[in-house]
Order: sequence, then structure tokens, then C-alpha cells
Amino acid sequence: MKTNLLKIAAGIIFLIAPSSAQSGPASEARIAELERTVRNLQQRVAALEARPAQADEVARTISIKPGNSGDIKNWRQLRMGMKEQDVERLLGSPDKVIATEVFFIWYYSGGNVNFKTESGKVDGWREP
Repeated sequence: MKTNLLKIAAGIIFLIAPSSAQSGPASEARIAELERTVRNLQQRVAALEARPAQADEVARTISIKPGNSGDIKNWRQLRMGMKEQDVERLLGSPDKVIATEVFFIWYYSGGNVNFKTESGKVDGWREP
């Protein structure tokens, strides 16, 4: 998301570069509008980057029985996007791990947790 917004901002700046050689009130107004747009995009990126940190704080405050994959209550506290260490605190170390370029799966007795390889975050699960 951040990369896309930065590409858009760079594209806007690229588009105004040739016209900035011709100075005048219209060019200056256009530049001012584009600068406001870039500032707005920067604020949006900052707000989006703050969201995962807020979600991590919620995950850390969950009351759990550490490392107990046999307790269905721990499985019910799994959330999409959780980090590996949070899953391990809930369910313990997996019995088996299968990894590919796209995903990896932690297997427990009767259940499993899927992670995206790129992010290392939960992409789904099957309770026992």
C-alpha cells in the first residue's frame, strides 16, 4: 500500500516537472495542489502503517493458557494476520511444519495453522 501511494506521488511530481519550467500563476497553483495531494498521501500512509502496531498490541493482551493446542479456547483466539510467535504462545510448538515458496503450515494434533511465507502471518487455520 505504501509503495503504491509513493509511486502515485512520484508520478504526480514527474508529470509536473516539464510544466514547472514554464512559471506562471497556473503552474504555481497546480504545484501547490499537487504538494497538498502528496502531503495528504503521506498522512494516509502513516495512518495505515500505524494500524498493524495497534493490532499487535491487542494480540499481546489476550489472556491465554501458554502453548496448549489441546485447548479449543486457544484455537478460538487465533486471528488473521497474527505473527508466528503469537500463535506459538497460544498453541505451542507445532508437531510438524510443511513449507513452500508461497505458504507454510504448522500441524498440531487434529488442526493446523496456515501462514503466508512472504509475511510470516496467519492466513487461515483448521481447528481440531
